Amino acid sequence: MKSIKSVPNVEFRAPNIQKSGVEVLDLDIFYKKLSQCKFDPSKPHRINYFCFIYITHGEGGHFIDFQYHTFQKGSFIFVNKNQVHAFDLE
Repeated sequence: MKSIKSVPNVEFRAPNIQKSGVEVLDLDIFYKKLSQCKFDPSKPHRINYFCFIYITHGEGGHFIDFQYHTFQKGSFIFVNKNQVHAFDLE
């Protein structure tokens, strides 16, 4: 298991103060841009913002604080500020 110190911190990327607050990101677009990430989203990483993910179709799982949670169509995934999470890209 990784040491907590080796978990990367990921910060909110608001383009400017007028647009800060909420970022909406379609996961299809996110997956297409994976090669541009400075970290591997399938590996544990800590976020410094609140995040929720709404599942519109499919099923799978997501890691939050090193515990695996399953989801299906209609599920919400809530990740609190400073929690560690990881996407299960399968």
